[in-house]
Amino acid sequence: MTTLILHRSGPDSWVVTSDPNQLTMPEMPAMLSLRGGLFAADARRPDLVPWADIDNVEAAADWILVFYGSEVLAALETEAAVGDHIAVEITDPPTNHPLARLALARWLHRWWPSAHAGVARLDQRLLRAEIGALTWAMQDWLDEADGPEAWLGTHEWAAVETAVAQAPGFASGAELALEPTASGGTAGRRTSFTASLHLLIDAADDLAPDSPVATADLPWPEELIEPALVPSEQDDYALTAGGTTTAAPDWWLVPPRSVGGGEDALRWTEDAGDLTVEVTVGDEPADGLRLRAYAEGDDFPVAAGPLVREGAVYRGRARSTAVEPIDLVEVYHPDQVRPPVPSGMAESWRRGVRGIVNLRTHAAATGQALGGIWPFAAEILATTPLTPQ
Repeated sequence: MTTLILHRSGPDSWVVTSDPNQLTMPEMPAMLSLRGGLFAADARRPDLVPWADIDNVEAAADWILVFYGSEVLAALETEAAVGDHIAVEITDPPTNHPLARLALARWLHRWWPSAHAGVARLDQRLLRAEIGALTWAMQDWLDEADGPEAWLGTHEWAAVETAVAQAPGFASGAELALEPTASGGTAGRRTSFTASLHLLIDAADDLAPDSPVATADLPWPEELIEPALVPSEQDDYALTAGGTTTAAPDWWLVPPRSVGGGEDALRWTEDAGDLTVEVTVGDEPADGLRLRAYAEGDDFPVAAGPLVREGAVYRGRARSTAVEPIDLVEVYHPDQVRPPVPSGMAESWRRGVRGIVNLRTHAAATGQALGGIWPFAAEILATTPLTPQ
């Protein structure tokens, strides 16, 4: 049995949580905007029952009933006037429900970094195809801003619907898992996939590279809120060697995987106020990136300019207006709506993302169900070659 806490957060709104100390959104939220409220699985703890903030119980009734159960819905509908803090026990925590899987898949699509030391490259076409299948299954519950049209173009949606019609089981993800043999371990795991996975790969192949929906244009619900991050034990660090300072770009400020994922992906030198910046190009290069630089004690940029892609790097130059030397350079895209997070928070977020990626990579490589949720197809293929059929 699992106890859920229903906490009144406003005159007509409720927070649903399995942790009485977690009334706010999880620190690393895998969010969906649903009819009648927000839904957030914990990317760090997928074994926990996802959190929700419900502002319209009537509009959210269908997914509350299916996901949390009749006891929770009844408490919200009939006991709302009794108190502001209600405990309800449920028997089957729905951590592997397609709704939770969809939230986590979209989080991975937003935050999985570019491949670098220790981080595998994730096939984003395949992940988007799986997101499409899960979106198909959950489309009646999704808010319009987070629905199929926001994620897939007409051609892509048709490809996903064809694959779902031929193998509807893969929408739940149950058929996409590697199943360890009785001997267990890496050597004994099955490396051939079901026919539904091959259909999913076929659907991914149909996702044209000139899709009308680009990665940078996708709506990210996380950008609508301030993340509840624990401050880092150290600030973003910059290392200087031989006149060149190296640092990591702030992933909040750039499109997903547009820059390198390493801690040395950003490099700059300053000579008598002339700033030269170089940034490693990521798995999904983006146009329109810019630089802005700050001197110690300045709240406003003292140098700014465009970054131009030249092969494997973006390069840019700018002239500083400050007397003091530059101690911070940011890479950003003007279309990123999320305001900058403090430097310590940005580094803490990257460390959190890397921790999740490492954990999920290990689970996929060893055929484990992390928190009861089987790995996604793209995660499996990133660690296990596909056996031809």
